[in-house]
Amino acid sequence: MKEYKLTGFQFQYKYMKVNEILSYAAIQLEQTLDNRKLLLCRCNNKCISVDITEKESEFVKCIIGSGVLNWNREYESNMDWMTKYHTKWKLIFSFDGNTFISKGDDTFPDDFDVFCKILRDFGLFLPFHNSEKKI
Repeated sequence: MKEYKLTGFQFQYKYMKVNEILSYAAIQLEQTLDNRKLLLCRCNNKCISVDITEKESEFVKCIIGSGVLNWNREYESNMDWMTKYHTKWKLIFSFDGNTFISKGDDTFPDDFDVFCKILRDFGLFLPFHNSEKKI
């Protein structure tokens, strides 16, 4: 069975109204001096660290399995976000010499909720909101 090496992970999510951020999440991979791999999660003024060193390959397999490699590079909406609530997100995912980037404004890939569930299953948390796209 193939073992994967996670070399980079960054996920940002913001839910806002015009220029006011109502909720946010930022998840980023950090490597310690003793080669531990941690996912640091900041969400609505809470901060946690999840050590995925022993589950690194499993994490990569799950993220790949969620369908992210099939996502478009960019998802844009024609919504007038100056008068409504607005969601922005961005994912940078690197493993085994491959880097994948995707981002969106008020539009999500069909399997975005699967990706978010995987993050939660690994102990990370994300903001919830009442927009048209539930996560």
